[in-house]
Amino acid sequence: MATLGTMIDRIEAEIGRSDLTAAVKEAIQTAIRFYERRRFYFNELRSSFSTSSSKEYYGSADAAFIARLVDIDSITINVNTSTYPVVPRDFSYIDQVQTNAGYTGDPTDYVYYNSQLRFYPIPQTARAVNVSGVQKFVTLTATASTNAWFTDAEALIRARAKYELYHHRIQKPEKAVQMRGAELDALAALEGETFSKIAGRLRPTAF
Repeated sequence: MATLGTMIDRIEAEIGRSDLTAAVKEAIQTAIRFYERRRFYFNELRSSFSTSSSKEYYGSADAAFIARLVDIDSITINVNTSTYPVVPRDFSYIDQVQTNAGYTGDPTDYVYYNSQLRFYPIPQTARAVNVSGVQKFVTLTATASTNAWFTDAEALIRARAKYELYHHRIQKPEKAVQMRGAELDALAALEGETFSKIAGRLRPTAF
């Protein structure tokens, strides 16, 4: 299985340098940060957490993925045997309607702010909240660790990391240009695979 360590070893072999391990690791992490806000089939998320009575804000302590959300497609709440959508709002709207902290109920609105979810009304009891969207993965530092960036997107991240190295560290512009081309080829392939997997969820544009 591809890991952070195996990608470091491969990049060092491909650039012919064994004295840049720390720089290679940093370049890999920079490459991931560059792409982690884009939607690919492997960084889509569907997960759940539970509300608590009289608790308005929910963050990483309630569910680790909340603070790593990049984009939210939908939030629904389970009430008894039914599921209802929760409407996205901005923070000022919630401020305007949330005028009485003693008023609680099943949430109908939410805002994502400061890496937290805020609900209106303030939940009155424990309810399952279902979240769908795009997430960032935890930054890996251990060489034995892996995630989808090192498996599904291995070619993309490896090419981008080598571009970063040639452009910023080794300073070989012609090599950086080559790696930029390899990066764009890998991106096109990954975006094509993503499109083929999510195409059934796309809605046609009304004209």
